[in-house]
Amino acid sequence: MTEGILIRELMGDPLLNAYSVLILDEVHERTAQIDIIMGLLKKVLKRRRDLKLVISSATVDAEYIRDFFNRGAEKKTRQLATILSVEGRSYSVDVFYLTSFSLLRIVSQFCKDMKMTLSTSKTYILTNSRNQGFWKVEEETIEEILIAKYLGVSIQVRGRSMVGKYESDVIRRATNCAFSIMNLTRGSMDRSLVARRLWEACAIPSILFCSEAMVFTRKTLAELERIQCMVGRFILQVPASTSRVLVWCDAGLMPMEHRIQCRQALLIWNICKEKNNDKLLAVLRHLLDAQGDPWVKSWMKIQRDIGLIMEYERKHVLVKAMADRAVKFVISVLRTQPTMATLPQPWIWFKPQPHVTDSKASKTMNMVRGGNALLGNRYKNRYGARHVWCPLCKVMGVRVKLTESHVILSCPALCSLRLKLKITMFRTKAKLKGLRSNCEILKAYLGGDGSGKAELIDRGRKMAVILEAWLSASEPYGQENVL
Repeated sequence: MTEGILIRELMGDPLLNAYSVLILDEVHERTAQIDIIMGLLKKVLKRRRDLKLVISSATVDAEYIRDFFNRGAEKKTRQLATILSVEGRSYSVDVFYLTSFSLLRIVSQFCKDMKMTLSTSKTYILTNSRNQGFWKVEEETIEEILIAKYLGVSIQVRGRSMVGKYESDVIRRATNCAFSIMNLTRGSMDRSLVARRLWEACAIPSILFCSEAMVFTRKTLAELERIQCMVGRFILQVPASTSRVLVWCDAGLMPMEHRIQCRQALLIWNICKEKNNDKLLAVLRHLLDAQGDPWVKSWMKIQRDIGLIMEYERKHVLVKAMADRAVKFVISVLRTQPTMATLPQPWIWFKPQPHVTDSKASKTMNMVRGGNALLGNRYKNRYGARHVWCPLCKVMGVRVKLTESHVILSCPALCSLRLKLKITMFRTKAKLKGLRSNCEILKAYLGGDGSGKAELIDRGRKMAVILEAWLSASEPYGQENVL
């Protein structure tokens, strides 16, 4: 029976009257259930002297277990526990002679079939093939290559052949994690918060496992970024066409390439700062001689931006420097996108912004901040129309370019509604403070003035009313302004 069933038996029959002999095997694993069982059986043995208990293990500290059961026994009585040793057999070393170039595949399959771990002290693999100098590997996995290296087999490996399958596995894991998180949280309460926590705490460690020691292609990095932005847009409830900059700023998801480079910097720092780490330090020094190596190029690129990694005394200072480097990258991308001109910069970078919730007001706020409120100025609106000029102003004989700032702040067709929602009052005060253009005023309205979460949610609610009123009023004029 399993440990759990035995605990159930102890709960129903504390003295185990239905049993006369118990054997606990592999106790060296020391799970919580095993410890609980041995503690309970010690009490049972004090009440039932007829119960026989056998504890077996090949590697456990036998004296420690014996003293545990004998502790507390009366001095006049004999010791309850004793040690019985049975010597095991020793087996000779097997030598395999392989002649074909399928060595790695055979070794890998043998390990999987036998469910064993190979050891150089027990296993030797020899070859009498014509090409005894090295094995040329073309399409083998990292696992098979490491097994061959572990066995002392000299092999010649192409770099891209070694990591190509690993990159495919990384993309597959990222895709599975993304869709699993979105499916699990779609109908849950506060899905934005839960989805982001799952992505950061569960998905990212799995996706980027060992990524600090790898070199990814630009294609792989772009695919990982696309998958992360898909999760970020799900968190923000914005259309798929929304810029990735909004994901970095409002959802607080650091760009994938900078995540990997941050891990690489921390790996180098740990190797340089840890004591008794001469072998890894020697590897780093050897890599410095290979300036053309892609991993070394990434290392040098990081140091050009933040300085020498080994000169940082504290790890958190290095982490902050890498985060600041990522912030500069995001700002540089933000400046190249005119549609994101009204997006205020986050107060705390790479953290979810306070206004991000599951509410419709938050959704509207995020869409306007991302410059993609689905008015029809960038893509077709819900009526299938696309507009260059505001159709409501065009009816009045005025040609005004259709933007989110125009609809929310100055479209004359919505003047009374804007006055009722106190948006006109905000615009007037903003102009008194020196803000002239609608773009500057809308940026302040979207959080650039330092407003808190409650105020931003209230503004999102007002903008939802304004945008809905404009879309309803523009429906009759949709076909006249289709591009």
